[in-house]
Amino acid sequence: MNHRTENRLKLPAAVAACVLLGLLAGCTAPPAQPEQPEPDRGTQPVSTAWTSKENLVSEIQVEEQLGLAIAYVERGGGLTLVARELSDGSLRWKREASMGHNPGGMKMTLPVIELNGIRTAAFIEAVKGTTERLAVIDLATGKDASASAAIDFRTTRPGECDGSWCVDGDTKSGEPVNLRYDAGQGRWKQITGEDRATPKKNPDDRFVGEGLSSTSQRGPGEEMLSYARDGKILWSVPYEQVFDSYYSTDNGWEWTTFEEPQQIFVGHGSRMDYQYHSEGDAYVQDWNKDAMMVGIDPATGHRRWALPGADQNCSGIIETRPAQTRSTFVTCRFHQALATVHPSTGVRGALTGLEWDVAGIEAATGRELWAHELPDYEKALELAEANNTILGDRKYVIAPFASGYAAVDSATGEKFELSQILGETVLCTSYREPVEVRRIDGYTAKAYLSVQQSVQPCTRDTQKDTKTMPLFAEFQRTGKDQQQTTVLPGRTGMVAYRMPGQ
Repeated sequence: MNHRTENRLKLPAAVAACVLLGLLAGCTAPPAQPEQPEPDRGTQPVSTAWTSKENLVSEIQVEEQLGLAIAYVERGGGLTLVARELSDGSLRWKREASMGHNPGGMKMTLPVIELNGIRTAAFIEAVKGTTERLAVIDLATGKDASASAAIDFRTTRPGECDGSWCVDGDTKSGEPVNLRYDAGQGRWKQITGEDRATPKKNPDDRFVGEGLSSTSQRGPGEEMLSYARDGKILWSVPYEQVFDSYYSTDNGWEWTTFEEPQQIFVGHGSRMDYQYHSEGDAYVQDWNKDAMMVGIDPATGHRRWALPGADQNCSGIIETRPAQTRSTFVTCRFHQALATVHPSTGVRGALTGLEWDVAGIEAATGRELWAHELPDYEKALELAEANNTILGDRKYVIAPFASGYAAVDSATGEKFELSQILGETVLCTSYREPVEVRRIDGYTAKAYLSVQQSVQPCTRDTQKDTKTMPLFAEFQRTGKDQQQTTVLPGRTGMVAYRMPGQ
């Protein structure tokens, strides 16, 4: 019952009292109290709830019902899975972990599955820094949900499959190992590729997308891309036929499924430099040829279109992925960009002849919807000097131009001044260098693990860090308003922000 209705119900009683007292002629009903408007949360700043000091290496999984923020952190060259209280940041539990046999370029995530009414995570546990075992834990307590399984093979990190957990790996002699967690019996079971709802061509193939897997053979002309659905493999095509010669998943991958107007798989790939350049010799890298996006038909695996030089990472200067819809995406395209690479040192020289743009693309056809030329190399460096990139959102992409940064409507390509779209304090991301961690799978002694970018407040007009808190509207714009306490990866650890109105 709202306030106005309550006042109306009380009026007859007030009038009756006046009649009894013979005062009806001069009796007036008490004025109805106007409803107080709800405060506009968007105009109120967020506040910092707590911070932690640690070297984050993964995304942060917030379990609001459990009151936890969980992430992998690096400590002394090893990995630890930590769970912090959402209310104050204090440590609830921690477990020593290993990165497994995954490529270092695969950023660590923390999938969560509810099994038997328990929120669970599966990970590779490090035992005294010398051996590994598979663990499935209750996230509320950090304790094992079942007995751990010792690992005597090289395994990838557990991932979700068919409503439970699965891992892939191989023995030191090269024999494939595929395990699935049986929640009913609380143990891991060996399975074959055919046992999966989404099968693989070979047991040691790796999944790279929704139903998509890549074969373990990586040499030129050997790697295959396969697609499975409804328990059957529908097709397999050479990976280099999908992209171009020397392209391989070993240099990273990204596959996205678009649904409208018809389903299509859009892939992002790049070449393995060492496969076609003599080791130790300096060579010229051509970004127009060494990066590509493609669209392939889910029914046949045939390529519908290709965009040479397309790179959604945009050299870390533009956030494009939030603007993706069910039928369109935004990407940078390098029409020309040459850089000398020295394999012995890993040093890459300055880009020369840079010609690039940012464009809206129709996923079904690869057709350009709009495009804007981006600035030359020197101007791009000047604009990126703050090492902060304003977070994009579903509607706008924040891009650099010769005149400075502007907001581009991702649907129409129309440009706006930042002050027309953003508040004075915005959320920015910053690149973080890969972290060196110890491997204990017997493959190599160490690995450089790609980590999550940091997110912090910065000024709209200079992109420099600021201590001024953003308004709640900025968290709404960037989709980070879904929880009462939002935990983001800061430069030196977790940062928890409390939304207004609590």
